[in-house]
Amino acid sequence: MQTSNYFRVKSALHFHRGFTLLEMLIVLTITAILMALGSPSFYALSAQSKSKSTIQKLSGLVRLARNSAVNHQTPIVLCPSKNGLACGKSWQEGVLIFEDQNNDKQLSKTETLVHFQSPLIESGSIQWSALHNYLSFSGEGLSGNSAGSFVYCPEDNNPKYANSLIISFSGKIRRAGDDNHDGIRESGNSKNIVCL
Repeated sequence: MQTSNYFRVKSALHFHRGFTLLEMLIVLTITAILMALGSPSFYALSAQSKSKSTIQKLSGLVRLARNSAVNHQTPIVLCPSKNGLACGKSWQEGVLIFEDQNNDKQLSKTETLVHFQSPLIESGSIQWSALHNYLSFSGEGLSGNSAGSFVYCPEDNNPKYANSLIISFSGKIRRAGDDNHDGIRESGNSKNIVCL
């Protein structure tokens, strides 16, 4: 009976030896090749995802501003802001939405803050193409002379991953499309987005 236990223990030890150095090198080589092949597609997926999420975030903020204007029947301003107290210049630093009852396009102590978000994005850039560096909605939800388009460009300025959100004079929102099928979306002027 002892001899059969001896063979069981010896055969169990035989199966738990581990991997050889050659086997480990082969596995590491295959893993490195697969990672090298997958890196470009991972970057593309990540860049497209960031572009889409930035435009969705902007769309949500624009809808919030427009809905607040209609629901409260008062002018609402959406502008870039770093501190949440005043309009600034850089959209990626933050966004301020407030009721603008005196139509001066600045948040005063008597006006209601609707929303403040800072920073808007961690990397990349956002440009607002319009007559003024703000977007305002009337109590009817019209954007009037502040219509324009937001253009998002990734950190590497690759226009293939750029995106745009277009706001019409009536206050309607639409996302940029690739109407000419060249892989680059067009902005509100029907021209390819250019990232500088």
